[in-house]
Amino acid sequence: MRRVLTIFVLVAGLVFASPAVGQTGWRIGYIRQVYDPAPKVQGYRTQPDRVLDVFGDKAIFYSEKAFQRDSLSAIAFDENGNIADDKAYGELLDIHGGGRDFTRIDLGSAKLYQYYCPVPCIFIGESPLAAPKWEITAEIKNIREHPCKKAKASFMGREWEAWFTEDISINFGPWLLWGLPGLVIEARDSKDEVRFKYQYIEPLGDNSRSNFLDNYWRTFKCRHRFVGSLKECEQLYTKFQTDKEFQNKMTGTIMEWAVDSKTGEPVDLGGRYQYLPIIPQNYWNEE
Repeated sequence: MRRVLTIFVLVAGLVFASPAVGQTGWRIGYIRQVYDPAPKVQGYRTQPDRVLDVFGDKAIFYSEKAFQRDSLSAIAFDENGNIADDKAYGELLDIHGGGRDFTRIDLGSAKLYQYYCPVPCIFIGESPLAAPKWEITAEIKNIREHPCKKAKASFMGREWEAWFTEDISINFGPWLLWGLPGLVIEARDSKDEVRFKYQYIEPLGDNSRSNFLDNYWRTFKCRHRFVGSLKECEQLYTKFQTDKEFQNKMTGTIMEWAVDSKTGEPVDLGGRYQYLPIIPQNYWNEE
């Protein structure tokens, strides 16, 4: 991979990399895997389309497919939910998958924002920003041709292990795993329930996606919108995912059964999906 000259800037006591002249940011692709303990799964739910956009002192971690779906929806429908653009609507029907959650970091305001968007409900949480307290170990290894160092941190209720490379002078990483002197290439928690793996990096010309996603979901017409602290947001969204009666009340629909694509028979979703939050619920009990 071609090396790019970088300039280091001090912001709020932290060093991060500004792109070389002629470039304004970076887009980094990741795979995210979260373990699903449901009896009929007991394996990882994989999202290969996670993207980290870094622009100046801001970063956003989101799903590429979800962004495509949201941006097409903004064109396909008018403010009343009627189809306004047939071409955009047709393209929208071809997009499947993608997680409706994203995380924004703003070093300038020292805040983080978490969004969960299970339409017709939206949950937005805000919190003061703090980097994990990393301990850089002596362990080294090569990952995807990059020399990497291992770091450890106790953060947000999990014990994290991250491998970062100083070859890429970007002090961000997937989700909230930032603050190391180089890009996070791989990370996982000690229980191996959450994994992140680097895929690619490319120049980024503007911060339009972050601005779009923030504005789109803060103004989207929905049945319920919650805006509050990160703790309240996480607890409410976990209840939404784990309490069927609460979910039915919030959405106004009965979300209890699905149809098996092979047999056409109804199946109980209870055995097919079990939500596992990246920030464990017991973390908030200790806060």
